[in-house]
Amino acid sequence: MTWEPGARSTGIETMIAGFHRAVLLQCRTSQVTRSAGAASRAGCGLVVTAERGNLRACLARARHLLEVDHYRGPVLLDAARYAGEARLTASAPFDRRWIESQRQLGLPVLTDSGYLAPGDAAGLVSVLERAARLGDAIALLAVHPHWLVDRYGRQTLVRYVSAVGVPVAVVLEAQPDDPVDGAAAITGLLHLIDCDVPVLLLRTGLSALGAVCSGAAAGAVGIEPALRRIPPTGA
Repeated sequence: MTWEPGARSTGIETMIAGFHRAVLLQCRTSQVTRSAGAASRAGCGLVVTAERGNLRACLARARHLLEVDHYRGPVLLDAARYAGEARLTASAPFDRRWIESQRQLGLPVLTDSGYLAPGDAAGLVSVLERAARLGDAIALLAVHPHWLVDRYGRQTLVRYVSAVGVPVAVVLEAQPDDPVDGAAAITGLLHLIDCDVPVLLLRTGLSALGAVCSGAAAGAVGIEPALRRIPPTGA
């Protein structure tokens, strides 16, 4: 995939360049110290995930990582507002302080999107368009597997992502009682990666390596099972 950024994407091309084919480790705020050492080699980076909705602690630890630990790899911050019993929906407003704080740290902006339920096309468009208006953001899409497995859902996802043109970071919800058809999910992901926009796959397992080899801008491997997909509500 070759992405040709347009006028609306000012600044995004530079932001994405730092993640080119990177394999990231996804950890919690309290796990940064031990994860940073493992992610210090070339081609690696970190995704720091807020714990229990504590965005302030996540931002503070990121500042320490950059300014005190002098970590130089690519870093993303995941607010994880899509997970847990009190998770938000995709149409929920972004937290402006979260957006601005990432900018102040000099980090790529990853939106604090809510959960995208099956068939919620309005939520999908809402996340993408609001991220595009920010001008320097990656739209986080925390999705039910339906969006990759179902043919119509996949077509809708690819169509809107391509039309809006903002880079996306995909997180999948686990469905232990209704296993995802592996072939269909892979097909859906490959179709998305083949869009004319950069795609990152976050909060996953070794699938991150396959995604990067298939053209994803980056893939993040969770350092514990709960960070390798969104735990279903009630889990």
